[in-house]
Amino acid sequence: MRCPVCGTEGSLSPLGKLVSTTPHGGSPELRFKRRNAIHSEPTFTAKLARACGKCGVLLAFLDFQQRSTLTTAMDELIPYDRG
Repeated sequence: MRCPVCGTEGSLSPLGKLVSTTPHGGSPELRFKRRNAIHSEPTFTAKLARACGKCGVLLAFLDFQQRSTLTTAMDELIPYDRG
């Protein structure tokens, strides 16, 4: 498969399971800020991923329920600052 970030063909790993190394366990989470700060930050749990051996990008996959929630909240989400 071709990496969607760097475009290298055949560089993506097989599908792998994302695991947490924190003491409380759980899967890695993706969080966003909302335009309306009154509401909590939407959090999405990814359980599966692929990695690119060329550029190192990690492509996490959400399940159907998580994707539906993300789609519903998409217009309210704003990015985190990199700093």
